[in-house]
Amino acid sequence: MAAEYVEDDDLLDGAYGDANDEFPMERRGERRAWGLTGPAAVVFSVCIDAPLQTGETVFLKGSLPELHEGVPMRVCDTGNGRLWQCTVQLNIPASVGGAAGGGPAGGGGGAGHGILGVLGGLAGLGGGASSLHRTPQPLFEVGYSVRNAAGQTVKQDDTVTSEPGHLQQFYYHRARFASGGGVEAASDTEAFPLFVHDEIHLLQSGTTTAREFLSRFLPLVAAPFAKRRSLLDRALEDLILNHWGEDARPPMITVIAIAATWGYFRRQQSQNLTLTPDMPVAFGQGSNQKSSGTDGDREPSPSLVVCKWIVRHCPARSDLQEEEEERHADRDGHLFSHQLNRYSQLGVTLAAETLYIGDKTFDWLKLLNFLPEYLLPTPLHASQCQGEDRDRLINSFRGAVNQVFQGFRDQQALRVAGVGAAASGDVAAAGAAGAAGQDPNEVERSKHELLLRGLCLFCPSINGLRGLYARVMEDCPALLETVIPWINNRIRSMHFGAQDKEDLKSMIQDVPFMHSDDTAIQLITSQHHPSAAFTAPEIIEFVKLVTQTRDNVRPAGPQLQAAIRRWLIRYYGRQPVDREYRKEDKQDTKIVKDEIREAIRKAIMAWQMVLSVRCFTQEEETLRMILFELSQAYFFKDPEPLLVLGCMLDLEPEIKQAGSVKRLEKELERIAIKAVRDARDVSETDHSEDVLQLVFETPTPLRFNIIDSFITCTNAAADLGKILSNEPIWSRLLSKKWLDAKNIKDCQLGATQSTVQNTLNTHAHQLRLGTIQLMHLRTILHFKQVYEQLVMLTSGEKPSNIEESERKLANFDTEFKHLRTYVKLFCAAGNIEAVQLEHLIEDIRLHEDTMELNVAVMKFEGLPVRRDLPWLYPLRSSEVFQTMWKETVQKTGGQGPLKQEIVVANVIPAARRQWESLAKSVETGQAILKDIRWCVDLAWNEVYHELCLLESTAPKQSDWVPEAVERTKAMRLAAKLREWAPSMLHLRDVLGELFKASPTDACVEELRRVVREYEHMWEMNLGSMLDRVAPFRETIGKLKEPMQDYTIAMAKHDRSLQWLMQHASTEEFNRLITLCRPNTDDSIILAAIASLQQTRTFLASVLYENVPYKDLLAFLTELANLDMDENVHESLLSVHKSFDPMLDLLTTHSRSPGVRACYDLKKIHEKGEFFVICSTKDSEQLVCKTPTGEFNYESLAELRRQLLMTDVPNELDGATNLPAMLEELVDKLQLLEEYGRCTMELFTLGHFAFVSGQVVLQVDSSKTVDWLSKQLQILQQKLVDWQTAVDDARGKHYFLNYFTVRELFFLRKNLPDIKKPPVWDLIWPLMRVVDLTAEEKIINQRIKEDEHLQTLDGSGIDEVSKLNALGMLLGNLFTGARPVVRPLNGLRPAQQQLQGDLLIRSMQQREQGVPVFVCCADEPSKVTELVLSIYTRRERVPEAEELLLCSSHTT
Repeated sequence: MAAEYVEDDDLLDGAYGDANDEFPMERRGERRAWGLTGPAAVVFSVCIDAPLQTGETVFLKGSLPELHEGVPMRVCDTGNGRLWQCTVQLNIPASVGGAAGGGPAGGGGGAGHGILGVLGGLAGLGGGASSLHRTPQPLFEVGYSVRNAAGQTVKQDDTVTSEPGHLQQFYYHRARFASGGGVEAASDTEAFPLFVHDEIHLLQSGTTTAREFLSRFLPLVAAPFAKRRSLLDRALEDLILNHWGEDARPPMITVIAIAATWGYFRRQQSQNLTLTPDMPVAFGQGSNQKSSGTDGDREPSPSLVVCKWIVRHCPARSDLQEEEEERHADRDGHLFSHQLNRYSQLGVTLAAETLYIGDKTFDWLKLLNFLPEYLLPTPLHASQCQGEDRDRLINSFRGAVNQVFQGFRDQQALRVAGVGAAASGDVAAAGAAGAAGQDPNEVERSKHELLLRGLCLFCPSINGLRGLYARVMEDCPALLETVIPWINNRIRSMHFGAQDKEDLKSMIQDVPFMHSDDTAIQLITSQHHPSAAFTAPEIIEFVKLVTQTRDNVRPAGPQLQAAIRRWLIRYYGRQPVDREYRKEDKQDTKIVKDEIREAIRKAIMAWQMVLSVRCFTQEEETLRMILFELSQAYFFKDPEPLLVLGCMLDLEPEIKQAGSVKRLEKELERIAIKAVRDARDVSETDHSEDVLQLVFETPTPLRFNIIDSFITCTNAAADLGKILSNEPIWSRLLSKKWLDAKNIKDCQLGATQSTVQNTLNTHAHQLRLGTIQLMHLRTILHFKQVYEQLVMLTSGEKPSNIEESERKLANFDTEFKHLRTYVKLFCAAGNIEAVQLEHLIEDIRLHEDTMELNVAVMKFEGLPVRRDLPWLYPLRSSEVFQTMWKETVQKTGGQGPLKQEIVVANVIPAARRQWESLAKSVETGQAILKDIRWCVDLAWNEVYHELCLLESTAPKQSDWVPEAVERTKAMRLAAKLREWAPSMLHLRDVLGELFKASPTDACVEELRRVVREYEHMWEMNLGSMLDRVAPFRETIGKLKEPMQDYTIAMAKHDRSLQWLMQHASTEEFNRLITLCRPNTDDSIILAAIASLQQTRTFLASVLYENVPYKDLLAFLTELANLDMDENVHESLLSVHKSFDPMLDLLTTHSRSPGVRACYDLKKIHEKGEFFVICSTKDSEQLVCKTPTGEFNYESLAELRRQLLMTDVPNELDGATNLPAMLEELVDKLQLLEEYGRCTMELFTLGHFAFVSGQVVLQVDSSKTVDWLSKQLQILQQKLVDWQTAVDDARGKHYFLNYFTVRELFFLRKNLPDIKKPPVWDLIWPLMRVVDLTAEEKIINQRIKEDEHLQTLDGSGIDEVSKLNALGMLLGNLFTGARPVVRPLNGLRPAQQQLQGDLLIRSMQQREQGVPVFVCCADEPSKVTELVLSIYTRRERVPEAEELLLCSSHTT
């Protein structure tokens, strides 16, 4: 076929969907458009009313070019001449095909039915929203007619059919050539069976495969005339009864294909209605019977003839797999598609359901080896069947059991006889098993087990299970272990009736395996119970029978424990799906409470019922977990705690009844107590009125336990404080109603009641006697009204002496506070002896809580200072009195601390007299200002406090503080004037350019007068201050006090003002700041720069904008207009604090680099001092210090470079001849650099006079270049001398060669200190290098005794002598030591290159140990070449211990 379309549904399933999908056709229609485009072979089939006359032919004619002239059709082999068919090559352009419906939507259903649209009508139209408003153009139209031999049309079909969707491969049509309704009706019912016969004929004859049969059948059943299964049943019955025979064995493919045709209708049925045991359908032979229905159009039940035929001849899954494997091995392709398998399974399922559910027979059980488990029928239950149906179901099951076990017996008999599987007649099965290498006996055993599993799964009653168990025990006990789990599973899925329960009880008693946890679990997890037929108590009673016998109780295992917990939660602890208890949903609290109460009541009964079974209480952990599940039930967690509590209290009788299980009763009480706590936690108060009202509503035993536990949890009876703070509890619990409650004395709550009563009465008695402890008295006073109320309840009278006790306690607290202040402040400040008082205070502090009131009152009797404490206590906050007190103590004191008697007799009276004298002088205004200078030094609030203390603690005529306040303020103003006036006069002079020239200035004259009059202000008295400051108050009053302080600060630091005056241009100022800020990272200077900017901004209007001023008063007026705050003053102080370094930064970095370099040159020339430092780093060898800074080596090099690139002027700030300065600096730097390098060489060569970090040369500005040159020459000669001395010493003293020059330096420095153990610990490892066999003590002693040791430490001895002395010392130490020598074989005099090659070759010979490279270089320049030669061949630089570079001096 030229058209490219997919014929293999398996490929589509694999590529686009799940091959296990039960109904993939609709989904496949969505995956692809089955319709054809391009050249395609399309089959048209038609059924006519009656056979044609001789010479007549059916023609197909249509709108396509290929059909214009008409296409003759051929008659089919079946159908008695009424079926005609033709195959036409059609060429549908892609554009036309795409426009005709637009995919599956255009055809009304897609490929799910095999065709997108069928001739004769459409199931529905799609194609998007546009199809709802217009009819799509058909792809083509066709019609059928009958022509005679002459080509004339003798009959014409009444209808013209069209294809509105995509082109299909198969089209089926029933033509109406005759007229009259009767004939047409007959044709409607006969056409479909005729087509079915024809398709089955094609399948059986091999013309089509099973897959092709299904692809042709699906379009057929989608035709309007073929949509009833009853027509299919009629056709199949006719074939079975009249052509094949019911018992004749048909080909396997035929059975599968016919089952698939039923599966198609079963698929449609499953989409609308599931066949269940309760469905009122009629079953009978044939398809002529109609099911009862009101409309009469309902499909009849499936044909029993077809059902039995399918069941009888249906192959096993293994047979299908073998057939498929053989076909695949022969490369014939797949025999069965996934789609065919699915439809065939559905058809077989329909047959099984018809026989089992409708006919109540078990003939279908052999289908277990074909159907997957999920397609098996729903098991029936005898308890749900009535009358004859029930008897038929039970009898059929018994017959099936007998048949299965009879077959098993026959099989055993055959095996015993040695006949085997072949003799049983099942030759194919035996052959297949043998070919597959399987034991035929195992195959039969598997089949038998499958049937047994089916019998267990579909057993209709407990009696049937018992009979089945008995037959297994009798005929095949080896399968017992396999069958028992199946029996248990059936118990779980069975609907129990009354007879079933009796049979189950008998079965439990008689069958041993029923006494197991598995059986109990199946009962608990039953799919259909508990119900009215099998209630929860009955289930638990059966569990009890299963888990215990008369003599033994078996503890529940883990699985049974989990099952019973899930069962309890599922049926009693889980919230109903149609009810949620949320706060916002509770409009009718009573209804909700009734529901919750009922749920709790049922749960209590359920848990009591379960825990009455002893297997659940044998182990503590099991009992605990079951009770835990109760606490997790929804009615204890979801609703409000108050609602739960109310329900629990209402159910107290039920809870009491649960007392048969003590742990359950305790758990319920615990839950109720938790509800109380939770309700209290969610309450806004500590004692919820709603909770208390519920709990104390009436005295009951449950409430007794709840209240007592709640009291224990909250410690409400722990002590007097807890009792009084929980008044809402005790006011109810101590009432007559609860004191006289029945049986309350017999429980713990009664004991708690009595304890609290005794506590209250005891404290009331102690209060009357004055023996009450202070902490209890404080508690009583804190809860005074509550205490009186509770005592009235317990004793019937109001407690006495509360007010008197309160007064005594207040006096005690006051005196104790005064005494502590006196000791801590006055005694400590004045060096006064207070040991006894401190002991008294400590004793009171330790025993204050337990101290009785009468004892506390007498604690301060006999204290000498007691009468003075009330006067001293308020003076604790007076700084003036503290100073006065210390002075008085110093005047009175002797050598040691003052005794308390002296303080009381002398110090306190003297201090009081002085204090009262001060108060009198302030009151009368006679106080001299210098004596009360504190009025100015202290802050105003502190001054006012001092005045109030003076008035309140000293004798007085009347209240004098208001008048003294005015005088003091005048005194503070006078002090401010005394400082401010000269400051303003100084600012007038500093800022003189801001003022206009004027001969006189009244404000200046006034301030000068202030300076004259207030020169001796401190000798004046306080009373005269008001008159003194009156003339000047207006002038200073123009500025607020913060601005006054600000101007005083400005006058103290006038340099910053002068600098700001010089930089009046804002643009230039900002440029300067921007230029200088990046040149420092000092946070203090950066902060000062920011403060300078803020200060300039603040004073800009005063200094730059509103100038000049006509007089000083105008300047003050301008200052008064500024908005002053604390940050402004702080900024000014910050500028003053860091002004000098900031000014230096602003001055130096505001210049160009060249100018800055010239200034640095001038600074170095005049005051610079150079230091040469011994260091191996060039950057650390040279430093130049000046009074304002320091230049390191890099800075000096940069300065030299900058100066050489700059056109240096002759003069700069008075300094002349700068080019000569530059020349001198360059020469000095060159000489100093050479001096530093020479110093480094001496240090590297180990010269004893040079130490790292040592300043070896200091050159001030007075030293000339010639002098420096001479110093360099001296140092260079010293270098030459040292090199010669080292070579000579190493030649004379052999043992010096064991050490490097740095090690020699170390030995010279530390050998004189050898007596110190740490020093010797460092020297000894070096000594062992020379002689590994040397003894430490001997070497140490020899060094100490050697005469050359003193030479090493001599201060006047030159370094060469010290080196030779060290060599001689080492020689004396190791005279007998054997030199360490390494023989070098094969080494001969040659070029350096050859020597390196020789050593490298030895390395290539894989020598072991540390390699040694000995290189002889005639010149120092050859050393580098030798090292590089080694590197080139060895690919690494040799380590220091591997390389020995030799010269003519090397030994």
